Order: sequence, then structure tokens, then C-alpha cells
Amino acid sequence: MPYLAKSAAEGPLGELDTIANQLFQEAKLQLEQSGNIRSKIKETVIECLSSLYTIILMTTGGTTSPAIPTVTAADFSREVMAELQQQRELVVAARSDMGFVRDQVQKICDAVERYKVTDGVSYAEKAASGIPVGISSPVHSMVVSSVDAHDTSEDIINKIRSAVSAKTTGIWVACC
Repeated sequence: MPYLAKSAAEGPLGELDTIANQLFQEAKLQLEQSGNIRSKIKETVIECLSSLYTIILMTTGGTTSPAIPTVTAADFSREVMAELQQQRELVVAARSDMGFVRDQVQKICDAVERYKVTDGVSYAEKAASGIPVGISSPVHSMVVSSVDAHDTSEDIINKIRSAVSAKTTGIWVACC
């Protein structure tokens, strides 16, 4: 682009704003493409070029802003940092809400543990165990009478008990 700078020095005054815009855009492009210059230096040079371009436009009576607005890396990084700060605040709020939910779930789990009826026995274990067999109550009753008038009910029960062995027959004689 050196020919453009040479033609600007020799060109007519009416085209200075167009040539200044082209020089500004070319310088800005070259600065943005060079990787070995610090970003702070690039920003400063671009701002200076923008100011020079604005001065040229004011002297020639053109518009006061370049055709392509300049956005510096500092402006962009400030915008990104502000957005990141908002996201951090949202994350902190979400984490505190998660902590509250976690505490409520723990309280519910503790309440369920207190009211457990099975004492740690699963449904399958309880179903497999069956119903416990307790002492059976008498199922049959009978009326006994004696031909001997002197026999009392106790005498009759004692005679039946002596005749029936509970150990061998499993029959148990009780008095009602």
C-alpha cells in the first residue's frame, strides 16, 4: 500500500478524505494481522489513526466518524468480563438454591428412616418368612358324662388325662 501513501501526497485535496479512509483501513488491517505486537500498543495506534482520520475529515468538511466503527480489544474484554460477572452471580445463586434443596431432601430421608416399619427387612424377605405359628387354641370341645354319681368333673378330666398321653398322641386336655 505504499503507492497509496505516495498518491495521497500528490493527489488533489478533494479526494483526501477517501484516501485518508483507505489509509486508515489499511493500517488498521495490518496492525490487527500482525501477531508480534502487544495488544495495548495495537489499540493505541488504532486510536491515534482514528483521531488523525477524524482530523482530516474535519479539515476537508467530511463526516466525523470512519466508515467502519472501531471496536478495541479493551472494549470487547470489558464487555466479556461484565457478562462473565453476571454469569458468576447466576451460578452462585443456583448453588445456594441447590444447597437448600439438598438440605430438604436430607430432612425427608431422615424422616423416612425414623418411620420405617420393616426394621430393615425387605419385602421379599418378609414374604418368604411366612406367618409365625403360635400356640394353638383348643379347636374341639366335648361333653363327657359318667354313670357313677360320685364322679365330679375334676375326676372325669383326670381319668381322661390319664388315658390320653399328650406326648404320644398330641392331644391336650384342658379344663374350661
